[in-house]
Formats: sequence, C-alpha cells, structure tokens
Amino acid sequence: MIIKYPNKIAWRKRIMEGENFFKGKKQVRLTKLLGNLDAYTITHRFTVPDEKFFEWFCPEYEKMISAKDNALNINVKNYSIQDDNKPAKRMALEIYNNDILIGATLFFDCRLSANIAFKTYKNKWNIVGPQIGPSLYSEYLIYEWAKEHNKKFVSLGVDRNPYGPNASIGLASYKLSAGYYPKQPKKCVLLEMDTDTIFSDTLIFSTNDTEKKQILKATLITTNPKNYELLLKQSKNIIQIDTLAL
Repeated sequence: MIIKYPNKIAWRKRIMEGENFFKGKKQVRLTKLLGNLDAYTITHRFTVPDEKFFEWFCPEYEKMISAKDNALNINVKNYSIQDDNKPAKRMALEIYNNDILIGATLFFDCRLSANIAFKTYKNKWNIVGPQIGPSLYSEYLIYEWAKEHNKKFVSLGVDRNPYGPNASIGLASYKLSAGYYPKQPKKCVLLEMDTDTIFSDTLIFSTNDTEKKQILKATLITTNPKNYELLLKQSKNIIQIDTLAL
C-alpha cells in the first residue's frame, strides 16, 4: 500500500476554557496529585533561564538524548525561534520534589502560544504516591501557564515522520496521551512510502489536502498490535490509527 505523508509532524494542544486537561482516569490522578502537592513536597517555578540553568539542563538533556536512536544534535543553549519576525522570549519551568530539581522544560513565550522546545525529567518522583509522572505533570503546568497568559495553544515541537525509523513510536504515544493533536507543519516535504518496503514497527502520519489542516489519520505497521494497545487507546479521540501486519 502506498502512503503519502509529510516528513515532519507538528504537535499542538488548544487552550480550552472549562475543560479538564486529561480525560478519564488520568484526570482523576491529576486531581489527586494537585490536592496533595504539599504532602508530596512537589513545587515548581517559572523563570527566565540563566547560565546556572543551562549548566544543569544541557548535560541532563544531552544524556537523555544520547540514549535514543537517530537523535538530532542541537545546540540547546543557543537555540531560538522567531515570533512575528523577532526572537521569542525564552522561559523555563523547573519542578522540584523534596527541594531536589527533578526536571525542567525550556519553552518560548510567543504571541499566540507557549512553544515547548526541550525537556528532561526523571521517570519517577522521589516519593511514593503520585500516579502522574513528572513529565506529564509539566504538560499540565505549561498548559495552565499558557491559559493564564491568554495563549491560543501549546506547541510540543516538531518530529520527523514516520515514527520508528526516526523518532520513537513511544514519543508519539506520549504526546497523544497528553492530548496533543498532530498537524502538518508549514515547512515540510511531502513523500510517499510503500508499506511493502517496511521491515520494522513503524507509525506513519498521513498527509492532508492542505498544509495547515489537522492530521486525522495514521497507519501503524507492526508484527504485534498488542504491543501498542495503549497508543491505540490514547489516540481514539484525536486521530484514527489503522493497523497493518508487518
């Protein structure tokens, strides 16, 4: 089967008043976490990143990226984006547990959005109890920051499509679990792939008729769909994922 696809995928989450951040059990767990922050000794702060921040953040981020296949080597400290033809303001979210810094997010304060650029967090808290991990909690905090600052959406970066050969399928699953939707970015190349040429588990987000339209369909080629039950469950309210046997 021939699939037409963009070589890059952008991820966004619209700011919606009166809606919960998660759906179902995740929202229950988040509500419990928010009600017990003092007991869990979890705190956070938003700040403008300085030299001390980058001295901690860059090695932690590079260590995380080095463990991934096909990771891009980016100069995090000097990375910038343009917003309305001028450099966007850099911001940082830091999250602490028992006064220990366990992760941070570097993002940009744009006119319409909070654009998440880089993040690194421990997989677990330094305390037993919370059922929402630090990274997902950071998504909620930045969403609330964006809402308070009258943004229209949160952007969670741009990945290389398809997932599997480039970015990991787990990365796409994570972004769907946090309620982000995939879209075709303005700057991308439209390609075609024959699924008969695929020999490893691959997730391909299909292209749309127009560049700015939300992507509504993807194809998962896999030897075992059971390995991706969570991905398929998390995606059902955001995008249709069809499966093909590898």
